Amino acid sequence: MIKNKLPFVLAACLCAGAFTAALAQEFDFEDIDSLLEENTLTDVSSRYAAVLQNYLPERAARLGYDSADGQLNARAASSDGHTQRALKNVQERLKDVHAANLSAAKQVDFELLQNAVDNDLRHAAQNRAVNDPLYYAEAFDALYDVYLNPSVSPAKKRADLTARMAALMQEAEQAEKNLSNPSAFLAQLAMEKAYYAYLSFDELGDFLAQGAQDDFALAQTQLDTRNAKRAVKRMFDLFKRLSQEENGQDFRLGETAYAELLAREYQIPDSPAKLLKRLEATTRAARQDFSAALEPFLEQTEAEDEVTLVEDLNAAPQAAAKPTASKKKKAKKGKPAERSAQDFYAVAKRAFNVQPETDYAAALQRQAGEWAAALVQNNVLAAPLQTVAVRPMPQYYTYTRAFKLRPSYTGGTPELLLRLPAGNTLTRQEQLKRDFHTPALKLLTAKQLVPGGYYQNAAGKNWSVWRRVYPSVTTANGWQEYAAQVAKEQHLIVTDEELAYAAWDGYRRALAAELDVKLQTKRFSYTDALNYLVQENGFEQADAEEMLKELAQYPGLALSRQYGLEMWQNVREKIRKKTGKKFNLADFHQKALLTGNVPPADVEKEINRLYEKDKKKKKDLF
Repeated sequence: MIKNKLPFVLAACLCAGAFTAALAQEFDFEDIDSLLEENTLTDVSSRYAAVLQNYLPERAARLGYDSADGQLNARAASSDGHTQRALKNVQERLKDVHAANLSAAKQVDFELLQNAVDNDLRHAAQNRAVNDPLYYAEAFDALYDVYLNPSVSPAKKRADLTARMAALMQEAEQAEKNLSNPSAFLAQLAMEKAYYAYLSFDELGDFLAQGAQDDFALAQTQLDTRNAKRAVKRMFDLFKRLSQEENGQDFRLGETAYAELLAREYQIPDSPAKLLKRLEATTRAARQDFSAALEPFLEQTEAEDEVTLVEDLNAAPQAAAKPTASKKKKAKKGKPAERSAQDFYAVAKRAFNVQPETDYAAALQRQAGEWAAALVQNNVLAAPLQTVAVRPMPQYYTYTRAFKLRPSYTGGTPELLLRLPAGNTLTRQEQLKRDFHTPALKLLTAKQLVPGGYYQNAAGKNWSVWRRVYPSVTTANGWQEYAAQVAKEQHLIVTDEELAYAAWDGYRRALAAELDVKLQTKRFSYTDALNYLVQENGFEQADAEEMLKELAQYPGLALSRQYGLEMWQNVREKIRKKTGKKFNLADFHQKALLTGNVPPADVEKEINRLYEKDKKKKKDLF
């Protein structure tokens, strides 16, 4: 029953917003067209919500529609056909909305909805049930979407999780039946996800067991968990076999499909060829910045090495007859010597100190609060951060990432999930050196907490439903990268170690964006990309492979970070020039937060609209 009520609940919320806005001003017959058009938009939104919960329940649950939490997607070619027909019906209904009659803000909301429908249609047309093993592995993430949902009762969460676990066997059967000649590399990535899901599956079983009312219920829960775990093992075996087949499809999309993905999923309209020229220049600039940031460490090291070499030669003069060639590129006049990833690894090992704090979640919460207060005092942000929720990450995610930001689509509190140190002493020490040195925690705070994604999402309680539920990934990712720039400008990231780590992060981001395009457009093979990172840029093999796995699994994501960052930089600079001496950084950021994650092309227009609104208010006062 709840499932059937969702579209009407959504419609009621949307209509209430439009009705309240209408009552807030004197009735004007010129507003009738706009109000009626908003009602049409609301009706189409309700229809789309119903399609999501019935045909794409995993996506619906991820967007905050709790009524879809007990289902998994039906992964079959026939299901894709039903989904396409339902989405095309919504697409046709969108034509009934005359965008020109909507208010300026609602026109952007309409565009967000249109983008979401178009992108879901693109996914449904990809025939993923037949050619993409990762499509089936997404079911494991769907379990944790329920497990981590903070907005439902424990009883409902257990019921929904049990239902999704029970559907895993059907997912395994569909995978065996449908998958035909997929990419061996994508099968390998799916196999790894199945392996991690299998290793961590007991944490879900333990959570379900806590709700058992008696021994019979406990025995049933344990049986359900074992059956679901067998389904995971069955998928693992399938993916392993597929990963060993030599004639599988190429995981790379190709120029046309990649351009379509960028336009629909990331709202990036530029052609891959045009993007690549710019990205190559960005990588060169990022490497120069990275090299300059390492100079304070490496100049001292090289001076010490020269002293040691002289001492060695004095002790053994015959060694001078066998000089060795240096691979280090000489510095041009006025520029630092060009450095590689190997130089960074050496600096990190020697100079990056681990935080002595043992409660890292509490440390990040405290640091985020201090930063928010400092940025308000420095007139960079308009309002402090009220709450910060940082909690341990489930085991399933810890194998592949150090953190996970869970935004709130319902206007509640977002969460930052953190991979805490675990394992034996040696493993804990290695993890501390990798994830919890001071520069890493500073950058994590900037990008993910304040003024990054967490702060932005927490400030978005007044966003429209469309802006909360269908945000632009590129704009959101760009804000996180831009937040690191703000932290650096405000001297929150200030020491040589912190600046070196931030420069390394920028260099990695630029490289990943460049390789995203080169890989997916088939300019580079996987081997070409690996050699580019390892041979030409000095990456360690494991580090390079980790980057390439993300590029293969999430095409366009790395590019969206760089593209979104540049968008925010450009918008701020344009508005700074336009407002001149009146430019106020806190005011700009406040308007950026009120705007939300609209498509990149609309950000400047929406922020300017808010400036004009302020001007009108001041004019009306006088």
